[in-house]
Parts: sequence; structure tokens; C-alpha cells
Amino acid sequence: MNTQTYTIDIGVDTGEVEDVCLCLLHTILFHRTQGKFSFLQPEGTFTIGTVGYRDTECQNIDYVYVQNDSSELDRHVRKEVANLLQEMHRTKGLKSLVLSLEFFEKKRALWLFPSEQSSVQVTT
Repeated sequence: MNTQTYTIDIGVDTGEVEDVCLCLLHTILFHRTQGKFSFLQPEGTFTIGTVGYRDTECQNIDYVYVQNDSSELDRHVRKEVANLLQEMHRTKGLKSLVLSLEFFEKKRALWLFPSEQSSVQVTT
């Protein structure tokens, strides 16, 4: 399977790295999230529910972005960005960072074989 790869180059000051990372990750995740599917039995049709969202203001940049209204997802994204920032501050003279977000497709396993994961989209 061919993996879609997107590369985004951004130049920011050190104090803006956290806001930019959070904004990018939450925006990509918001646009990749689908609502809950509800199947209607007699007609064989379905509806897709909405995803909760909220506007979030950046702390160091005058910018507002949309993110999923999930505290668990927000906590996980913030933890990963905090780890990236710790590594950035630990390494003196660091000029660039690479942030990567990868989406997988899990293929159902055949009877005897294990399930298989393949990369569908990578944003770097």
C-alpha cells in the first residue's frame, strides 16, 4: 500500500514551539476524526453523528484553533509535546525538531495469521 506523506516546514521562535505543535496536532486529529456511525436496520442506511469540538487559544501566539472535545486526547497530545519540549531543552544548540504523526490501518487477521498494521498517512 502506498503511504501518503505530508511534510510541513515551519520556522518559529523557541517560545512558540509548544503552541505550534499543539495547534498542528489537534487540527490534524480533528479533521481525521469521524463521528459515531449509527446503522438503521430496516432501511440498511446509516447516519454519522457529530464530534464534539472546542475552540482553543494559543498561549504565546495570537491564534485560535479547533480541537476535539476530549480531555483524554488532549492530555495525551500535551504529554507527547511536553516530552518533545524536554528533549529540546535538554539538547543545547538544537536548531530543528521533527514532529511526526502517523496513521495506521489494522487489517483483520486470517484464521492462522496475526493481524497486520500498515501505515496509511504520515505527517512530518
